[in-house]
Amino acid sequence: MIEVIPNWHPIFVHFTIALLTIAALLFLISAFSGRNHSAHGIETAASWNLWLGAALTVLTVAAGLQAAGSVTHDDAAHLAMENHKFWALGTAALFLLLALWNVRRVRRGQGVGLVFGLVMLLALAGLTGTGLRGADLVYRHGLGVMALPQVTAEGHDHESGAEHSHAEADSPDGGHAPAAAATPVQMAGSGLSPAESEVVAALTGYHDALTSGELAAPEKFVLADERFTMIEGKHLNQGWADYRDNHLKAELADLAKVRFRLSVLRAHVEGDLATVIFIFNILPKSGPEMDFGSGRATASLVRTGDGWKLQQLHTS
Repeated sequence: MIEVIPNWHPIFVHFTIALLTIAALLFLISAFSGRNHSAHGIETAASWNLWLGAALTVLTVAAGLQAAGSVTHDDAAHLAMENHKFWALGTAALFLLLALWNVRRVRRGQGVGLVFGLVMLLALAGLTGTGLRGADLVYRHGLGVMALPQVTAEGHDHESGAEHSHAEADSPDGGHAPAAAATPVQMAGSGLSPAESEVVAALTGYHDALTSGELAAPEKFVLADERFTMIEGKHLNQGWADYRDNHLKAELADLAKVRFRLSVLRAHVEGDLATVIFIFNILPKSGPEMDFGSGRATASLVRTGDGWKLQQLHTS
């Protein structure tokens, strides 16, 4: 497989949508045109679009099911994905039925009847609903998208000659907020105090350990007792053993295939307590640089005799 995107579903789905939409519109035109010579050509074009679209729909559905298991997602995205799958399977079944029905209709020399046209309209509505839900997964939940460009304080020139910085945001008074205020600090970069750097190193070590493929590896970076709390979306694990055995263990094989890129939004250390607010991106360990998923997180750490330990992690 050419690894230009996380999976092939986005490629196949565009052919499915285009062919089936054109087929539905041409069948409706043919139905209103009657049984004349020009309508026969339209009907033939509609039939071929339907048959080709139905064949590609099989590949689209197969690629979609594979994609569902290959992208990292949270609870909200999972629910949206299940809704999209429900619509997709129902719509695909309807178009496959129409394709078979159309074979029988053509062989018998029948015209485009009212019932056939109504079912085609229903299938087109299902295709529209399925497409909108797929777009929601990409543009609202960010499934399968490449990493967003890191904002900087430097502007750039557009073709029109206008210059602006993506790091700038409109302020209430109509001016612009300082670009640096919207720029996350890279974990490996400067700008952190020595104490903050120690906390960040412990947090980075924990995420590196998650991808080691060894269940015991992350344990040295956490409070491995009932004080540990993990909140991931709507899921709550109280205690390290609960999270390790009932959550982490099932994801270990998948985590071994990826790596984390962390960017600090804010780090604060006060005595033996520390908090870090950060962005995480999930990337492949090898191959093209692509973003399998991303999110926001808040971590709480405590200083122990053995260094900083993660006490609570809340991701979304």
